[in-house]
Amino acid sequence: MRHEGAAFTVDAELRPGPHQVPRPPIWVAAMSGRRPLARAVRYDGVAAVSAAGGPMTPDEVARVVAELPPHPDGFDVVVPRHEEHGVAAYAAAGATWLTEGRWPEGDWYEELAERVARGPHG
Repeated sequence: MRHEGAAFTVDAELRPGPHQVPRPPIWVAAMSGRRPLARAVRYDGVAAVSAAGGPMTPDEVARVVAELPPHPDGFDVVVPRHEEHGVAAYAAAGATWLTEGRWPEGDWYEELAERVARGPHG
């Protein structure tokens, strides 16, 4: 791996290589923009990040997907889910994975257990 930047140049070989074959997918975090998304398509997917922070709406996801350069089949679009929008709306916008997170506050364990019990579409 080689990086040449304005401040430094690095030649690196990452060892040991992954033992898992095929290796786990590499999702590159990126916001909208030609260069960040072009970097992401060199790997297995983009973990899209909202400029405002936090969850993304399906409309925001559709805008990111529309900006993606041509990419291989099986390319993932990973986004944080906004709880006001259903899974189908994200799929229609081009998302292939949804993430969800919560800060542990109060009786967080009960909330987490209930959320897991509802399943991915609940």
